[in-house]
Amino acid sequence: MLPKKNRLSEEQDFEKLKKEGKIVPGRFFGLLKKENGTGVTRFGFIVSTKVSKKAVERNRAKRLLRVSCRNLLKEVKEGFDFLLLAKKNLSQASQEQVQEDLKTILEKENLCK
Repeated sequence: MLPKKNRLSEEQDFEKLKKEGKIVPGRFFGLLKKENGTGVTRFGFIVSTKVSKKAVERNRAKRLLRVSCRNLLKEVKEGFDFLLLAKKNLSQASQEQVQEDLKTILEKENLCK
């Protein structure tokens, strides 16, 4: 579980990120990013029923994303909001693949310390 200060929870934050954020495509998810000006990095996750009709598979996908973000949290620059939008192939991915994909995207966008 991510620490509470590192979670996007307000609907208005999600909407603002969807409108103003820049999307970076990945293998298993798209990453919307935007500076938040608070000095705290926050993550949000969207796994729609297009990914899977089964709640069990959607929950597993969210869990994979959460664990990857938690593991890389100390390496990410502070002051950004991220929204991870799951793709259909995420439910078949392993934890290592998802974490590697996230790290690759963050390094490509110069978002690592």
